[in-house]
Amino acid sequence: MISVSALVGGIVPGFKMWFGSTSKGATTAEGAAQPLRLRGGGEKKTKFPWGDNSFEPKVLPYCLLWGGLLVATAVTVTPLSGPNTSPKGPIAITLLWLWAYYQCIGAQIAVGTSAAKTAAQAVTDGKDHGQAQKVAERCTMNTLEQGVPFLTTMWLMATYVDTAMATSIGGVYIFLRTLFPIAYSYYGEFSMLQEFITVPNYMCVHHFIANLLAFILGYPPLAQVVGQNFLMWLVGTIVYQIICLQILWNYPMSAVAVKLNVAANAKRD
Repeated sequence: MISVSALVGGIVPGFKMWFGSTSKGATTAEGAAQPLRLRGGGEKKTKFPWGDNSFEPKVLPYCLLWGGLLVATAVTVTPLSGPNTSPKGPIAITLLWLWAYYQCIGAQIAVGTSAAKTAAQAVTDGKDHGQAQKVAERCTMNTLEQGVPFLTTMWLMATYVDTAMATSIGGVYIFLRTLFPIAYSYYGEFSMLQEFITVPNYMCVHHFIANLLAFILGYPPLAQVVGQNFLMWLVGTIVYQIICLQILWNYPMSAVAVKLNVAANAKRD
């Protein structure tokens, strides 16, 4: 049995990663190692609704609360249907995901065409016209990268656990995902707007994973096991999200890979 001290010792680094980082740069998967940039290339910092910096860790608890509210609402208002009942819901979610993906590709092509026209101008005015292209590319690639775990777990959830719940949680995911390119493009760089989308997106996928693990262990859907109380799901989803990020993002392979990578490249420097 895992002791309380061992569990707390594993979660604390996750809290530091999410809430304890400084404002020198982004620390999440999408914003890692990205220095803060100034809008329009000026010397004065951009004023965002949350402060002076595009990435502000102090806002992340609000992202968690937002995601927890969405997932908890979906769980509590969805009547359980059982597994593999009707594929129409998951099919509709899948088609919506494809639509969102192609929207990103369309924006990437359009921005790329526009960027090509200003390539010559960049030589004379010194502005980074390639930033718009980078933003468009990351919108497409992030949607594609996150689509693999989302679509896989949603369909497994629908087939083996509960189709109605898979559709509801999938609906939360795809609603937010369609807004991702708008959130990324609004400031022309990585900002906290994306976190209000990606954090709930992770919560949806982690909800599927928890139910699939319960299925493997022989349990029915978690909403059936623990009930569909809104407050319980709100708190549980937030706590579970923090634990999931600590385990899925860090231990054991990721932590080892980071140490080996940094050590190997430090010798080259």
